[in-house]
Amino acid sequence: MKNLDFFKNDIKKCSRCGLCQAVCPVYKATKNDCTSPRGKFILINEMFKNNLKPSDKLKNYMKMCINCKKCVDYCPSKINTPKINEAFFKDYNYFKFNFWGILIFIKFILNVFENILIKKKLPVLTSKIVYLAHYEENNIPKNLNEYEYKIVNCGIPLRFAFLYPDLYKKMSKIFAQEVLENKPDIVITKNLLCKTQLQTGLKLLNSKIKIHYIK
Repeated sequence: MKNLDFFKNDIKKCSRCGLCQAVCPVYKATKNDCTSPRGKFILINEMFKNNLKPSDKLKNYMKMCINCKKCVDYCPSKINTPKINEAFFKDYNYFKFNFWGILIFIKFILNVFENILIKKKLPVLTSKIVYLAHYEENNIPKNLNEYEYKIVNCGIPLRFAFLYPDLYKKMSKIFAQEVLENKPDIVITKNLLCKTQLQTGLKLLNSKIKIHYIK
């Protein structure tokens, strides 16, 4: 894994166009420019320019990434933000612990055990479907092509829930609202992070919907 210095020129390529803001799920929830790749690159450039070590605030902003890679797809300069994040974490490892993150982790583990014990297959469907696809997922179940369905991306890492529990809840709530706007009769996913995220958001909205996990 490369160090942050390796990406100095890549970071300088940022034109501050703001396209990354438009697709960043974290920025959508915070409305804080420093949580978008553009804002982070501005801060890192200042750090390099003045030969400083990162502040605690910058460390926090760098951790505010769910690695969805949407910014990479939309960046005119093709800056690989996830790789820069990895390099930053290597040079300046930073972690903090919180109780609410433990609860999310426990919920995830319960989902794991539930779906180990209960073998689930795609049910017979005649309904409107929302399929929860992890950001890195490429293979949508072929069975779904026979039905009316909508894809919604998801999959906030558990690490994120430990670091930023309040932001995790806010993003999960926004995510659940997006799912509900499609008025599905059933939600299907094969990713437990997505299932946990939706369950969290639905609970905050006091809403219920049938979630079907498939292997």
